[in-house]
Amino acid sequence: MKPMMAIAWVLSASMLAGCGEEGGRIALRLNVTRLPLDSRGGAPAARGQPPPDIQGFRLCVQDTNGEPLTCKDFADLSAEKFRLGDIPTGDHLVVTFQGYRPNPLTGVPEVLWCGRAVDVPVRKNSTTAVSLLLSRCGDSTETPGGLGRPRVFHTATRLADGRILIAGGFSSFSEGSCPEPCTELVAEASLEVYDPGTGEFSATGNLASARGLHAAHLLPDGRVALAGGCLRASLQSTFSDPDRPGSPLRCLEGGPASRSYEVFDPVSGLSDAHDMPETMLAGAAGLPDGRLLLLGGLENGSPSRRGLLIDPASGETFPLEDLLSQARVLPAVVPLGGAPFEVFVVGGAEPSDYQNAGIWAERIWVTGNQANSAVPAFVTANPTGGFPVLHAGAGLWWPGRVILSGGMYSSAFGTPDRPFVPTPLKRSAMIDLRLDQLSVLSESAEMIDARAFHTVTQVSMEGLLVAGGFQYRDPQVPARFQGSAFLEWWDGPNLSFGPRWALGQRVVLARARAGHSATRLLDGRVLLVGGLGSQGPLASAEVFDPFPNELGTGGLPALLPLP
Repeated sequence: MKPMMAIAWVLSASMLAGCGEEGGRIALRLNVTRLPLDSRGGAPAARGQPPPDIQGFRLCVQDTNGEPLTCKDFADLSAEKFRLGDIPTGDHLVVTFQGYRPNPLTGVPEVLWCGRAVDVPVRKNSTTAVSLLLSRCGDSTETPGGLGRPRVFHTATRLADGRILIAGGFSSFSEGSCPEPCTELVAEASLEVYDPGTGEFSATGNLASARGLHAAHLLPDGRVALAGGCLRASLQSTFSDPDRPGSPLRCLEGGPASRSYEVFDPVSGLSDAHDMPETMLAGAAGLPDGRLLLLGGLENGSPSRRGLLIDPASGETFPLEDLLSQARVLPAVVPLGGAPFEVFVVGGAEPSDYQNAGIWAERIWVTGNQANSAVPAFVTANPTGGFPVLHAGAGLWWPGRVILSGGMYSSAFGTPDRPFVPTPLKRSAMIDLRLDQLSVLSESAEMIDARAFHTVTQVSMEGLLVAGGFQYRDPQVPARFQGSAFLEWWDGPNLSFGPRWALGQRVVLARARAGHSATRLLDGRVLLVGGLGSQGPLASAEVFDPFPNELGTGGLPALLPLP
C-alpha cells in the first residue's frame, strides 16, 4: 500500500581538515525535517538523530568517478556527532549515506534511506558545511517544503550550481467560457528556486511576462532564457467536431508571453525582455552554445511549420520559414547533439486519415543560423503503423535511440469509429535513428498504464523514468482528466517497460500529477514538481530516488554523466 505522505530528512555535515598531510575528517550532525509518517512505519526523530527506522548507516567518501576513498559503518545512533577520518583532500569529492536495518527474514541489511552530496571540497585546515537530503531509497519521497505557488505547465531548469529554477506556469484554475465545457488556466510570472541540499523552495523574483507552456534553456554564462508561451489556456474533454477534435489543451490568449523571450539572471534576480515573432505552443531544443530553437506551434492562431532560432547573447532571432515538413503544435522534441546539431521531432500533427499517420516525425539539423529537415524512411514506409500523437513522452535512451511512449491521437487513427475522443494511450515504440528503424513494442513490452502529458527522464544508461500523466478522461472533475500516480521504468537491456519495486511494494508517486516537470539532480535523483491533480494545480514536489536497497561495499553506485 502506497504511503499518503513520505518522510524527508535533512542531514548536515561538516568537513573538518585533519592535522596531517593525508587529508581531513567528516563530522556529522543530523537535522530532521518533520513530516507526517507514511504507512511503512517509523517514528519521529529527535533533533540531531538519524532516521528512527534504521539500526545503522554507512558513510562513504568517493572520488568523482564513484571509487570509494574511505567508508565507515555507524551503529551507535545515540551519538550527537559521527566522525570519519583519514580522508584524502580534494575539491570535488562525493559523500554518500546509506541508512539500513537487517531484513527480518534473512538478516541481510536492507537500505531504507539514501543521500548523496557532490562536489564536496575537503581541504587542510578548513571546514566545509554540507547539507545532504535523505530520501527513501528506490522510492519517491515528498520534499520537506512545497512550492510557494501551485503551478502546471511550468519549466524547471537546472542551474550551474545544481539548484533548480521553477518558472511561470499556470496557477489560476476555474470554469471557462469555451464553446465546449472547459476549465481555464491563467499563467503567472513568479519564480522559485529549489535547493537540493535542503529540499526547500524559495522565491527569487518574477518574469517580465506571465507565461506557461513556454520553453527554457540554461545559457553558458549561467543565465536562463525563457521564450514564448501562453497567458490563458483551457483543458476540455468534450469536443464539437467528432472527426477532428484536436488537443484537449488549447491556448485562449497568448498575451505578451507569445511575443517575447527574456533572459533571467539568478544572481541579480532580474529578467531582461526582448521582442520576437509570435510563437505559442512550440516544441523547443536548447543548443550547447546557448541558442534556443523553437519548432512549430501556433502562428496567428494556426499550426505552423516555422522554426525560430533565438540567440540570447546577441539579442537576435532568426525565423526559419517552412522548416518543418508538417505543421506541428507542442511536438515532443529530443536533442541528439552532434555537429551539425541534430534534433528529433515527433508528433504534434494530425494524421492524414484513420489509415494514414501522415508525416508524424522528422529530423532537424542546425548549422550556423540555418537549419534543414528530413523525413525518415520509417515514417513513410508504413503509413498505418505510425505515431501521429499529441502530448506523448519521448526520451533518449542510448545515442541515436529514442523511446516514444503514450500520448493521444488528435483525430481517429486506426479505427473509423465515431464519435472519436482523444484518449491517453499505452502504445510505445523504440526508434533507432542510426538504422532508420521503428520498432513498435508488443503489448507485453509497451507501457503498463495509458498516459499523456507525462514525463520521461534519463536516470541511467539502462533506464528511463516515466512518471505521472493523465490516465483517462473524467468530465466530472475540474481537470477533465484523472492524473496517474504510477511510475514505470524503461528497462533497456530487456527492451520493455515495467514497474519499479522497493522493499516488495510497487513504487508510485506520493501524488497523482500531469503536466509537471521532472529534472535530474546532480546527486542522481529526479525532482518532480507541481502539475495538475484532478482538482487543480499542485504546490507539492517529490524526489524519486533510483539508488538500490542493497548495501554496497563502497557506498552508492557511481552516477551517470548528466546529459
